[in-house]
Amino acid sequence: MKKQVTQLQIGLMMLIVFGVLSLLVFQVTNFSVHLFLIWNALLASVSFFISSWIVEKQPKSKWVWGLAFLVSLLFLPNAIYMVTDLMYLNHYLFYEDSPISMGWIYAENIVGYIAMIHLFLGALLGLWFAIQSIRHWLSEGQRYFSSRMVYWFLPLISFVSSVAVYLGRFLRLNSWDVILPWRVVVKVWENIDLVFFEFVGVFTIFQILLFGTILILKKHRQS
Repeated sequence: MKKQVTQLQIGLMMLIVFGVLSLLVFQVTNFSVHLFLIWNALLASVSFFISSWIVEKQPKSKWVWGLAFLVSLLFLPNAIYMVTDLMYLNHYLFYEDSPISMGWIYAENIVGYIAMIHLFLGALLGLWFAIQSIRHWLSEGQRYFSSRMVYWFLPLISFVSSVAVYLGRFLRLNSWDVILPWRVVVKVWENIDLVFFEFVGVFTIFQILLFGTILILKKHRQS
């Protein structure tokens, strides 16, 4: 009888494949962002691997469960953060205005399309890690809390995650900066503006729609 491949193993294989692909794309594009995406993907996977371990091992200690949840939640924004890496498409030329035809001329830039596919796969990988982590914790949370209370965590997690993505993208803070919370608070206070609220609002709605859709599909399959 064949041994069933676990979700944790699938996640690890996807991470390795993406790492190798990143190295190849970097060789083609010579753009260091594609190399840095390996690090981003590693950070994005932390929450997934922790939640997968919890699901697989089912620790009886509430302290272990609670600590794992906090660390997983701390690294969850790194998975959503990979969506913002799509902005690096701006580095490549895909089209330009044509003064003759009063339209656009599309560049025959195969390197740009290779980069596009790579950045898109990175965003998908990050979203996959985020979705699986949320699914794991929603399932595990029902061991200690009511289903209704667990689902109400979604908007809160989406909001906190969006704030963290903003901190990482615009203020260049990392997950481990939480050990110096006053530094984080000061930087936010010094840089808070309209863009902060707009960005957090857009990404909160995005995550609620994303995770909410997954929940609806899950309930539909179970019914």
